[in-house]
Amino acid sequence: MVASMVKTSAKERKLFNFLVTFQLLILFCAFLARDMLIFYIFFESALIPIIILIFIWGNQPERSQAGLYMLFYTLLGSLPLLVVLSFSRRIVSLSWALFSVRYIPYSTGFQLFFLFAFLVKLPIYFFHLWLPKAHVEAPVAGSMLLAGVLLKLGSYGILRVLPLISLLFNQIIFLFIISVALIGSIYIRFSCLRQTDIKALIAYSSIRHIGILLGGLMVANEFA
Repeated sequence: MVASMVKTSAKERKLFNFLVTFQLLILFCAFLARDMLIFYIFFESALIPIIILIFIWGNQPERSQAGLYMLFYTLLGSLPLLVVLSFSRRIVSLSWALFSVRYIPYSTGFQLFFLFAFLVKLPIYFFHLWLPKAHVEAPVAGSMLLAGVLLKLGSYGILRVLPLISLLFNQIIFLFIISVALIGSIYIRFSCLRQTDIKALIAYSSIRHIGILLGGLMVANEFA
């Protein structure tokens, strides 16, 4: 991250240090959250420091477009989860320990809303279009936060939510997500062979290994 502060003023360095510290605090709060809605708030707040880093320290004129593209793509993907949490809050506690899926209508689409926000954040293949552009336009620190924080926070969200809804999931849905993740991972692997931009290569490599990770999570057993 020191590379991103080269040739910057003292004021910009203070802002940079504040954003990185703020990102760390958001990450801690997301891990410590006991309520699903509070977790959702911190989960979405993790976008703020990364977008500001792209806007200020991005190296190319398209950085504003990349930041807005990332913002709207991920926020629209997480809106279904917000709708589910708002609806569920009226009939059941959203505490991780007290939440029970038996109070939620049995619907495959309704259950998928729990995962959709995290699938976009990972991102799974088909929902990955925002990541290469954000990686290319972001500074070195922004790329590190994208790969090291945001993608892993989405994996953590799936890890926390999956035990709550796995009993109501149709087995076909599990197989479909695993198939999309693994086939997409193979396709992205071939796409990496023709990349000339190192940041784009890092972005597509992240999508590839995230597909393998998601396939392991969807197996839903202790060995995986």
